[in-house]
Amino acid sequence: MSTRTQRILLWIALIATAPFLLITGLWCLFLFNTVNPMQAAFISEFKIENRTRVPIRVTPVGTRNDGSKHVLPQFSRIFPAIPASDSRDLQIDAGKIRSIYYDWDDINFSEIAIRDAVGTLRTLVVDPAPPTTSYYANKHNLYSIENLSALPMATFAVVAAVAPRPSSFSLWPFAIIGLMAPLVFRWLWRRLRALQLASKTSRAHAQANVV
Repeated sequence: MSTRTQRILLWIALIATAPFLLITGLWCLFLFNTVNPMQAAFISEFKIENRTRVPIRVTPVGTRNDGSKHVLPQFSRIFPAIPASDSRDLQIDAGKIRSIYYDWDDINFSEIAIRDAVGTLRTLVVDPAPPTTSYYANKHNLYSIENLSALPMATFAVVAAVAPRPSSFSLWPFAIIGLMAPLVFRWLWRRLRALQLASKTSRAHAQANVV
């Protein structure tokens, strides 16, 4: 393969790789947001205690100003602010306590949906009348669940909010692409520069031999 053909192919590869650098930029923004103090300022913590004698699965639910119900946006910790891998049906064994970290920037914590061993969904109401013009962090640090049978059944809005979402595509391929794109781009660029330098050197030697 001639040097000219190699350069053309490398230029094509560079142009094809360049758009993937946008994914790298998004990956960098995500990493920055995990240590962004402004993000951490809106992450609050509360605990849920299971005082029953059976394991339960809980899903913290919030209400937006428009009245719609949603699962609280959760994190694995306050800092770094890494999104939680699971936010629904979080298991708490009997007598145990689980910490919840969530972003209250645009949602008010209003209910805890509780699923028992047979799948019955009940609700511990945290705020029966969440505000419609403002947002606030959780009012208490600990919420205890004792008598499941005394709790009301979940409303249709809560059931819809905690329902499992359809399986979506994995973000892992994009994360890998974002990490690999600058390495591939750098290798292609260095290879292209090496070919250009070799071509210049070859032409210089040819001219010297002519002289």
